[in-house]
Amino acid sequence: MALDSVGPSEGFVLHSYEVDREKLKAMLKTTSLSSYQYVDSLEHLKQEITKLKPKGQEGELAIPVDHAFDVKGVGTVVLGVVKKGTVKVYDELVLMPGEKKLTVKSIQMHDDPVQSSQSPSRVGLAVKGVAADDISRGDIICTPNAVKVSGSTFTLKFEKSPLFKGELPENHTYMISVGLQIRPVKIKKAEEMIELTLDKPIAYHEGQTCVLLKPDSQSTRIVGKGTLR
Repeated sequence: MALDSVGPSEGFVLHSYEVDREKLKAMLKTTSLSSYQYVDSLEHLKQEITKLKPKGQEGELAIPVDHAFDVKGVGTVVLGVVKKGTVKVYDELVLMPGEKKLTVKSIQMHDDPVQSSQSPSRVGLAVKGVAADDISRGDIICTPNAVKVSGSTFTLKFEKSPLFKGELPENHTYMISVGLQIRPVKIKKAEEMIELTLDKPIAYHEGQTCVLLKPDSQSTRIVGKGTLR
């Protein structure tokens, strides 16, 4: 359900021997996992992964933050994946949604220093201008104006999951997942277009998929998905 909500159409399925593959295919045929490749073992999976070619995205730089910490003698270090564009040493960038300015001092890939890195590489960035305590998981390092920032209220096109049987009462607390960002939200209006309020803004790309969650649900916690505009 989680994969189907965010919609990746390519991937692999590895299951235990007691699972009936045909029944599993029937369960997944109406989801985004219907075209996934089935593999028979971890070794088979590794072999197929080695055949894959990186799929990068050009355009304005965007690096969602996995983790940030301080390193003695280095300063603030940020880990993440270059989702879009290219990052270079000495780039002047911003941390969103807080719009904090920062400078890239150095870049590492697999513990080796490099002068630049492009999508879809995983990188470690030493930066100045922002402290590790000011960086949250899911924040986006990017060029100015590369991403949008929500206000305290925003509207999105919403598709409720057919497996979520509960109602969506207003003013109850839900969670919204946007990339690596997770925020508590409340619903002000629930129809095909839903209006949400939140205490802390989110950074996002236009057309990005988000997932609405209800952590205290007695059945499935995935309420549905929406498209950010």
